[in-house]
Amino acid sequence: MESMMNTDEVSDLVLKIRSMASRLRDLGMDDDDLIGVLSRGGGKGLELSPKGNLIILDTGRSVRLTPMEKTLYKLLLRYEDGIRAEDLWKYYDELVLIYGGMSRYDDPDDIAAAVDNLCDDSRITLYSNLSRIKRKITDAGGALAARRYAILRGRDNVYRIAAPRNLIKGSL
Repeated sequence: MESMMNTDEVSDLVLKIRSMASRLRDLGMDDDDLIGVLSRGGGKGLELSPKGNLIILDTGRSVRLTPMEKTLYKLLLRYEDGIRAEDLWKYYDELVLIYGGMSRYDDPDDIAAAVDNLCDDSRITLYSNLSRIKRKITDAGGALAARRYAILRGRDNVYRIAAPRNLIKGSL
């Protein structure tokens, strides 16, 4: 490594990696996560099946989400920079549209009531859905898969899916 460090190209790449690692830390990754990403690569990815299941390509296992979990996942896939829990209500109309397409409810009032619960100031429904998504992904793919594909809160208190979107195929 010492002899390689003398080249300008290697030095430049090392500086870029350090800069990216700093940005990833700001987004909530710790050093163990970074080591895992560097040593195991970025993973094979995630496929979103037409039936709404998540298929973790690293393990080949499927994760079945409820309509509300699918709604949250689809919303967060649209916003790579993430969403703060207290700002979820700003996406109310979008959530109603997404959930309306995922839910078995036909009555607009039932759909609106479910989204109202999700956006409620107590955030109980939001947090329980986020927790279930993380648990399901962890059960199917392990902790590393959860760090990549679950909706997690970063140090900046923003919820996001860490995986690069080019690793996520299909749509819910």
